[in-house]
Amino acid sequence: MTQHKPKPTKAKEAGPARNLIKKSPFRTTGGAFIAGITPYAAQWESYLERYAIPTFALCHDVQTILSQPFTEDYKDSLGKERSYTPDFLIKTTQGRELVIEIKSLRFMFSDQALDIHTAIANHFLPKSQIFRFCVDSQIEDLPRFNSIKLLFRYVSSNIRGDLASTVCQLMGNAPIAISELMNLTEVGLGEIYTLIAQKHLSIDWSKPLNKDAYVSLPNKP
Repeated sequence: MTQHKPKPTKAKEAGPARNLIKKSPFRTTGGAFIAGITPYAAQWESYLERYAIPTFALCHDVQTILSQPFTEDYKDSLGKERSYTPDFLIKTTQGRELVIEIKSLRFMFSDQALDIHTAIANHFLPKSQIFRFCVDSQIEDLPRFNSIKLLFRYVSSNIRGDLASTVCQLMGNAPIAISELMNLTEVGLGEIYTLIAQKHLSIDWSKPLNKDAYVSLPNKP
């Protein structure tokens, strides 16, 4: 009798619990893969979700971004069973996990949505994960929003291996203007933006980003 060997089981590939691109083929969707931050391409299906991804990715304490990370059952205000898939799960360098729902303020507080959002928020209260809403006024806050769109172009740029250490060694404890740092190190503006985007340098997000902006080492004033 011929014995058939069982086929080896393939490990399940990392991916979203709800695939937006397949689920919504007639809507404008997309994804962004950021090496070291997104295990799989972080998917979006709205303008706000699209720009939430770089907003999170450029935060110094954000370690991992997962889109549509899981689906969970909860009960609405009438006790009816429903299911919910968060927009994002954010893991931080402090070991915290934040469940994030992206919404516009106008829709979030509409009569139709308020009961649903309240029930979802109450569902996560006893859990270890922190549930938060991220709204349009936060994502589009200026001048930070313009800086994020600019810096995200450089988040995956290649830089020579010793550039970050060379620049950081020349930095003191005090902030320094980008133009002055360029003169001191003979490094181009694009390379400085790359160092900021890849979290080697920090900026003041409340100020416009240009040659006159100041940079500092992470965790320095």
